[in-house]
Amino acid sequence: MDWVVDILRAGTHIGLPALVLADRFIAAALEAGASPQQALDTWRSCWYLVASELQWQRRLALRAADEVSWYARIDQGALEHVPTVAGLIDDWPSLSAGFDLHAAVAAQVDGAIKSWNVSTNGTANSASTL
Repeated sequence: MDWVVDILRAGTHIGLPALVLADRFIAAALEAGASPQQALDTWRSCWYLVASELQWQRRLALRAADEVSWYARIDQGALEHVPTVAGLIDDWPSLSAGFDLHAAVAAQVDGAIKSWNVSTNGTANSASTL
């Protein structure tokens, strides 16, 4: 399934078919109260999150069987200047495995909708189903 990443990346840069998904997302954002700038910004941030995760998953699938993740090979002393990361490093594998792309995108959209509503009417609204 490695080819999916290349197809999706190409689709974001090539031709009208790439615009169908963007059009639906941006239209929904506008209907939810976004300005055109906010709608495009939210589309791009969500798309970049999805594209990044797809690329990361592809990288994991292509790495050598004996290659370990950065958190398994990092020198603990190198983490002195990042105490929050240092405190989480032992749990990093399970935290990383628990990443839910759907939930992350939903949270991003929900937060964007709340910020649009605050900026347009001064009060936060609950999120919709973008």
